[in-house]
Amino acid sequence: MKRIIFLLALTLSTMTAFSQTAADSTNVETVGVAPTYKLYKTQNMWIFIKLNTQTGRMKLVQYSVNDDVDRGEFDLNILNLAIGKDKINGRFTLTPTENKWNYLLLDQIDGDVWQVQWSIEPRNRAVIKIE
Repeated sequence: MKRIIFLLALTLSTMTAFSQTAADSTNVETVGVAPTYKLYKTQNMWIFIKLNTQTGRMKLVQYSVNDDVDRGEFDLNILNLAIGKDKINGRFTLTPTENKWNYLLLDQIDGDVWQVQWSIEPRNRAVIKIE
């Protein structure tokens, strides 16, 4: 009887171990997939930059805890920087600089770089290719 209980416990623990391994391997496969959109934190606690990693298009995302007036998405760069190029998830990435208003946008395939200056004021926003 003890032997049957031991074998039953061993069988159940083996099945549990295999089911956990299968679930873990599924998660590992999805980790390497680059997202189409990515949010980047700014030094302004209410503003994030939303980057389309395929095209290089960016929006400022502002949230609010008080009212809907201060909440929304605002264009930072409406240009498709991947025109004539492959649209691949993860193609573009943003890197902050020491200046809190500026980031560097990198095309990870071609190596092109843009200076991205964000601001709450539309006239102070800019995306300038660095030659």
